[in-house]
Amino acid sequence: TLFRSIKFSANEKYKTMTAGLPAAPYIAGCMAGMTEVCIIAPAEVVKIRMQSSNYVGKYTSTTHGLLTVLKEEGPVAFAKGIEPALWRQGSWNGLYFGIAPQIKERLKQSFPDMSNMTCNLIGGSIGGVLA
Repeated sequence: TLFRSIKFSANEKYKTMTAGLPAAPYIAGCMAGMTEVCIIAPAEVVKIRMQSSNYVGKYTSTTHGLLTVLKEEGPVAFAKGIEPALWRQGSWNGLYFGIAPQIKERLKQSFPDMSNMTCNLIGGSIGGVLA
């Protein structure tokens, strides 16, 4: 999805920015997760409101909801509930992007004939479980 591509693209950018730092992959992953949250927060606020019985019929579409919230409440309204999401996504992505590449590299070293796709599948799965 678009949001996942933002996270992975941000992680690549942050890896170059944090290169040479101790725990750079973990820091880059954490920052990528937090970037994802900041970008999707407005859509999440509108989605949750559209699902709530308190707002039934108020918004005709996601775009209408975004514009209405912006007009009536200002941009700060899109940050409601963002702190727990920042903590959750920052910590999870920090662990995932720190652990998964190490597992993939060890798989490649231990099983040189294993395909890159298989290494990515196994490494990403284990990284996701451990994160």
